Amino acid sequence: MTIAAQRFTFQEIPKRERKMILSRISAKGQITLPRKIRQALDVKPGDRVLFLVEEKTVLLQPVGSSGARALAGSLRRYAKRAATGSARGLVK
Repeated sequence: MTIAAQRFTFQEIPKRERKMILSRISAKGQITLPRKIRQALDVKPGDRVLFLVEEKTVLLQPVGSSGARALAGSLRRYAKRAATGSARGLVK
C-alpha cells in the first residue's frame, strides 16, 4: 500500500480482513509491533516505517529503499575504484 493508496474507514473493510491487536506503550514511549503485523507487513528488525497521523488515527507503512538507492546498489559492481588523489583532481 502506498501513501497515495485509497483509504477506507474501519467499517468499510470486510470483517474477515479486519485485524485488531492490542499493544502497550512502554515507559520510553515504545511499542512492540506484534509478530502477526510484522509478518503481514514483511518488516524485519532495522527496517524503516512511516507513521502518517490523521486526527486520532495512525497509518503505519513500511518504507522500502528508494529507487535511486536500489539502482545505485545494483550498479556498484560496475564502478571502478579510484585513488583519493585522482578523485580530487577530477573535481578541481
